[in-house]
Amino acid sequence: MANQTQTPPQQPPATQPPAPGAKGQDAPAPLTGPEPKTVTPLDPPQIFYNLKWRVAPLVVHTQEDADALDPNEWTQNPPPAAKGAAPAKPQFPKLYANVNLPPKTVGDDKEAQALGGDWQEFKFTEPLLKAGEANLKAQQEADKAKQAKAPPKPSAGGQAPAQQPQPHA
Repeated sequence: MANQTQTPPQQPPATQPPAPGAKGQDAPAPLTGPEPKTVTPLDPPQIFYNLKWRVAPLVVHTQEDADALDPNEWTQNPPPAAKGAAPAKPQFPKLYANVNLPPKTVGDDKEAQALGGDWQEFKFTEPLLKAGEANLKAQQEADKAKQAKAPPKPSAGGQAPAQQPQPHA
């Protein structure tokens, strides 16, 4: 037998990126891949209602978020009212106004229809209600202060003042 030595096949040396900060490497290699997705804002934001569960509606601010919602579960139309539920009855009394006429208080729907087309229901806004409540509280406080300062009134009824008993002699 001949004296043959087997030499292992030579493999190219493994290349590992040098550690950050090592000589010859100033900056990391640029990242490759798809560009980051840009968002498309919705103006105004959209409201989505859930058809499957009773949860609060979602306010969606971007088109991508709207596209990610399952159309079988989320809709922009509010769900229908529960079956068998009666429509809400109008609340009375209501205040009706007409130009150059004093306002009228109406107790039911028949009275409102009898007023005619010139009369319109007065719409109370939240700032108006808050201002009215503040004015009412201020007036109540002023009345309390006025009552506290005023001397007590003698009771009406024509009663004579109480007489002191006379000593017996």
